Amino acid sequence: MQTARWPRAYGLEPKEGNAALAHDGRDSYGQSMRRWLWDLLGRWRDARLHSQDLAALRARFRASSRGARASAGEAREALRLRRLRREILATLGEVQACRSCARGHPLPHGRWEGGHCCGAVTLDIFCDDEVAALQLGGARPRDLRAPRGGRANSGCAFRGPRGCSLSAACRPNLCVRFLCQELRAELRSRGDFGRLVKLITELRRTFGRFQALRAARLEARADEEMEAALRASLEPAP
Repeated sequence: MQTARWPRAYGLEPKEGNAALAHDGRDSYGQSMRRWLWDLLGRWRDARLHSQDLAALRARFRASSRGARASAGEAREALRLRRLRREILATLGEVQACRSCARGHPLPHGRWEGGHCCGAVTLDIFCDDEVAALQLGGARPRDLRAPRGGRANSGCAFRGPRGCSLSAACRPNLCVRFLCQELRAELRSRGDFGRLVKLITELRRTFGRFQALRAARLEARADEEMEAALRASLEPAP
């Protein structure tokens, strides 16, 4: 076996010939190899679970696009939401509070040091209303790309060691508008808190209008389908 192939992090690459193996002993080498294999298995499992999450979310996007055509009002509010998300993230800029807020917390929130609020379930974050708004705003299934180095049991499939892998156009409104206490304190110290509150308030109201328009359209469609089915049942048989 060529021990030089094994990673240094697990103590499997001898510094000078087999000196490290002789020093640590056979048991230590076996433990290191088991750790390496366990980590390799974990990474394979993580990639598989991430693929399943992404496939389910992309299927939700495709299902949403096959539904009845959205109204002009829904499209208008969706584009406004996209603009607001970009403006909010641009105003936030580089923040420090999100870099270490998850440190010491249990999984899934504590998988990475930052992004504690990103430890939620992917399909819970991307609910039907969020997916419909994102899609009308221009987001496509091909835009949903997982981060490099992402791991399962870390919450959202787009959460990685360096943050979210999605652009502002593809992030749910829920993610953009949430401000934890630590982030609020940092924004106050920067003088940006008031402006962000106004933008987030506008985002909430816009999303509320979008949800109301979409719900009314879907309800009207359900009524039409029920009436059509009732008329068909009352027609005399040929």
